[in-house]
Amino acid sequence: MDYHPPAHLEDADRILGAFARWQRMGGRGRGRCGSAEGRYRSTDVHHGAPVPLAVIPDWSAEQVQRAMVACPEAERTLLAAWYANHHAKLRNLRRQAGWSGDQLFWRLTMALEAFDANYRQQRAAA
Repeated sequence: MDYHPPAHLEDADRILGAFARWQRMGGRGRGRCGSAEGRYRSTDVHHGAPVPLAVIPDWSAEQVQRAMVACPEAERTLLAAWYANHHAKLRNLRRQAGWSGDQLFWRLTMALEAFDANYRQQRAAA
């Protein structure tokens, strides 16, 4: 499934994508693949150039986590499943709730809006 957020939520989408990558790397920041030499970089299929990794600093990751915690549980679960690429979890969510693809994207947009509001509040408080 391919989801393109509305223009006013592109920053929230970018932040959550970077946060998910930060989590997958164990909070280590910019990392390399787990190859034996540690030198492998995945490349862009179309251009052959290295794919840039958007990495967030630890203090920013903490703000993202606080904003996620402030979201209602249903939205938080959906965002976590979407950005962590847990396809099985997404299928289960859709099946349990009886959502179509359009309903999933609508719910995802609502969850992004809740996250965006909480993230802006966290940034203003800092």
